[in-house]
Amino acid sequence: MGALKEEPIKSTFIFGFEKLQEKTALLFSLLASMLMVLLAVSDYILGLNSFIVFLKLGMTIPFFVGYLVIRKYGLKPYLIHILLLFAIAGIYFNFMNNDGYRGPTIYTFFIFIIIYSVLLRGWERLVWFVGSLFFYIAIFYLDVNGKLDVISNYTDESSLFWDHFVTILWCSVFVFICLYVFITQYKNQTNALNRLRTKQQENIVEIRRVNDQKDRLLALLSHDLKNPIGTLTTTLSLMDQGVFETKEIERILSSLKEQSYHLNKVLNNTLSYVLTELQSESQNKEARRVVEFSSEIRQVMQVQAKQKDQNIDFVVKGTDREVVLEINEISIILKNLLDNAIKFSQIGATVTFILEIEDALIRWMIINEGVEIPESEHSEIFKFRVKPSYGTSKEKGTGLGLPLSKKIADSNGLILGFESSSFKTVFYLEKEF
Repeated sequence: MGALKEEPIKSTFIFGFEKLQEKTALLFSLLASMLMVLLAVSDYILGLNSFIVFLKLGMTIPFFVGYLVIRKYGLKPYLIHILLLFAIAGIYFNFMNNDGYRGPTIYTFFIFIIIYSVLLRGWERLVWFVGSLFFYIAIFYLDVNGKLDVISNYTDESSLFWDHFVTILWCSVFVFICLYVFITQYKNQTNALNRLRTKQQENIVEIRRVNDQKDRLLALLSHDLKNPIGTLTTTLSLMDQGVFETKEIERILSSLKEQSYHLNKVLNNTLSYVLTELQSESQNKEARRVVEFSSEIRQVMQVQAKQKDQNIDFVVKGTDREVVLEINEISIILKNLLDNAIKFSQIGATVTFILEIEDALIRWMIINEGVEIPESEHSEIFKFRVKPSYGTSKEKGTGLGLPLSKKIADSNGLILGFESSSFKTVFYLEKEF
């Protein structure tokens, strides 16, 4: 499970970091072209030689073109190296034409280091760091020792100060904006990855829980199917041998009938649950008279109730009308609710099945007298739990009926709820129009 848990996070992180690099490169390219324009304008105002002014204006072109290319095609590794080559060339010409080590070229060199440190990774970053550092130290050394023919632009100390001041100002703004945006984007990326990690951990826990429930469901189904089928096989074999008398055969067939009903209910609920989980069963909406539809369900379930000498009392409140209903879905829910009421009612009891018809609402209520549902179980009653339950006559249930009904109700915009007191339990299903 460990590999399944960590690998998606790792790959997502790499993908996220690449997107972060692309956004950063896009920002750096745009701001670098703007910085060149601002420095060119500042040099012009300060009266520096025209070559420096046109050099910096010319440097805006590759950076702006890089911005357009990244925006349209994404960040390409070779594009970073091309832009860095233009930048190092610009640093050299600026150094040679703007007073060498006395000029403000050193500030742009530091910006250059920041840029490739952010945009490059691994050995490429190291190669550029060593190469650019050696390059700048070399021209710095040669200039200090008078081995380079550097052009001087400063007529006095005041012009030197203002050139440095303006360059420091614009470079500081550039670095501040770039680092601020980069850090903000990095924080957002980290927060997104943390949310993804948390969500993935929750999904893993949920998957384990569902798998555990399904394993328990399979075990329960295997147990429920094994005994009746084994009994049926043995019984049929003994009947073939003429072991049983007529009265014994009648009792056996009656028992097998009850077991077959239970198995049919278990398999129907299981199939409905699986189809609901897969969402492969389409809604079957049909225009029906509400009373007729509800009465048919009552008649079907009355057969089951009769086995415990119970009666389902069908009460209609309101005027019958024809409405469009989710026939299959509502039938499954109402049959499960009636089955639950029959199972937990005493022999000879009456289960009340109420149909309320209003202009904007249809409500079905199933009421049975019996043991109150403990308050501690109220929040768990509709949750999927593979836990056998036993009725008043030891009828066995799988625990699928209510969770299945709730899931179907929620997925079809129906309202399913219940109320329980010391005297009765009421389950209700509502459909609004």
